[in-house]
Amino acid sequence: MTNQQTTDFMLKLLNWWPNLYRENDPKDMTDAWAVSLADISYDAAMAGAVALSRTMKWPPTVAEICEAAKPYIGFQPDLMNVRVAIDAHEELGLPLPPWFYAAAQKYAAQIPPDYQPAALLQGGLLNGK
Repeated sequence: MTNQQTTDFMLKLLNWWPNLYRENDPKDMTDAWAVSLADISYDAAMAGAVALSRTMKWPPTVAEICEAAKPYIGFQPDLMNVRVAIDAHEELGLPLPPWFYAAAQKYAAQIPPDYQPAALLQGGLLNGK
């Protein structure tokens, strides 16, 4: 989330928890939360906050928001996921998943040559073309 998104997010939280700032400076608290929420999307944080609003009477901490957002954060493939997708495609003929191309570009330098499918190399995906 950006600082502006965090500001908007915290203003919405005030609808559920009017005492969210608990005598803290709103700007300082928003800046601190923005650092903690930087790698969480606005939508995931908001979905987590909605879930918390159904059960929490007191304002959540930023840690509780981060934990509640986890189920709403999209799948983030790593190098192992890329290698398994390549194996499944090459050996079993399964289609490559929708996330594959972005992940393959991200990890292109780390994929060993024997895992680089010829079709992807010819298309320039893994060699910068």
